[in-house]
Amino acid sequence: MTLSLNQTLASAGYYACQSYPHTIRQSVSNLFNDSDHLALWLTGGLALSLASIVDQPIAHRIERQPLFSPRVSAIGDLYGQPWGYWMGLGLIWIEGRLNGKTIQRQLDETLLLIESLALTGLATEGLKRLTGRPRPNGAGHDAFPSGHTSGSFALAAVMNELYGSEAGTVAYGMAAFVAATRINDRKHHLSDVVAGAVLGIWVGRSCGRTYQTHFLRPVIELGEFLTLTWSVPL
Repeated sequence: MTLSLNQTLASAGYYACQSYPHTIRQSVSNLFNDSDHLALWLTGGLALSLASIVDQPIAHRIERQPLFSPRVSAIGDLYGQPWGYWMGLGLIWIEGRLNGKTIQRQLDETLLLIESLALTGLATEGLKRLTGRPRPNGAGHDAFPSGHTSGSFALAAVMNELYGSEAGTVAYGMAAFVAATRINDRKHHLSDVVAGAVLGIWVGRSCGRTYQTHFLRPVIELGEFLTLTWSVPL
């Protein structure tokens, strides 16, 4: 059966609406039930403890001698929110078209990224309100954790999941740059960005596990009379 683009999009959208509530529940469950996170929690906890010790000395050093110029630092600010997210979404669709991926596969990857960023954002905002930590520059009480950093690391975790370690290394490098610029701009302490990095990786990996176990399924049903079946390359 040959389908038009509109029919393909409709079938993909129907499948997403049917599946999406379950995938959110599964991703949240993966946050706490996946033993693979243990190493991340232990490493992150140790890094956070060490970072909190040197928060003030680093803040004083940055105040006297910034790491980056304002123009360079602005790149990290833009990439952290929202341009990095748009770049990730654009990459999903450009790479998918170049490599002949189905619309369904591209939509699955898009939902993976959106879900990761949304859950990361909700968790970040909740922690900010709960902790009320002052920023180093005094401009608010929402420093912990860094939202730019958590989002960038969630994006990196998704890129690593979708495209492998080479793409993941580049994305993680950009996320680390974002974290450095947040410290440079005196908007966050080192411990704020460490917490953001751990949070972003944690959520991104959890959503990635859902993507592997749930989204990559070969059958899509549209309405009562039309059933589409194809294999999805892994």
